[in-house]
Amino acid sequence: MKLCIFPNDPIIAYYEKGEIKPRYYNPNNFFDEIDIISLTKKDVDESKVKIIAGNATLKIHSIGKINIKNYKKRLNDVIAIVNEINPDVIRTYNPFIEGWLASKCATNLDIPLFVSLHIQHDVLRKLYKKNNFKKYLALKYCEKFIEPYVLKRANKITI
Repeated sequence: MKLCIFPNDPIIAYYEKGEIKPRYYNPNNFFDEIDIISLTKKDVDESKVKIIAGNATLKIHSIGKINIKNYKKRLNDVIAIVNEINPDVIRTYNPFIEGWLASKCATNLDIPLFVSLHIQHDVLRKLYKKNNFKKYLALKYCEKFIEPYVLKRANKITI
């Protein structure tokens, strides 16, 4: 079984913080292959973080910076990569840009989508409204146009 993951952040961010956890993306070694779609130009070398995939083969696909300004333009590139991976399941950890890309891939390629939500996004929006208005506006855009799309297309949601 193959799993394609759209994580919240590039894996290098977790590596640099010392937050690499054994089998995090493959509990009970259910999957044989884990492919990570990383929205960065260059991510960490797979050999340094292999432990996150347990016994599965790990491949990190660094596809370049994708954000709220360019996410629609890069969609076909991402779909092509995921199509080549040919996963059995796609998992995303947020209903933002990563979630939108994951849900578009899942819909276009007819692959089940599993969405994990790890924070309360309403609380995050309130925090950014006071501290970072630019991020707040991006999150408000996501709330209105991206989150509903992602959540409606999920086959499974876990909180």
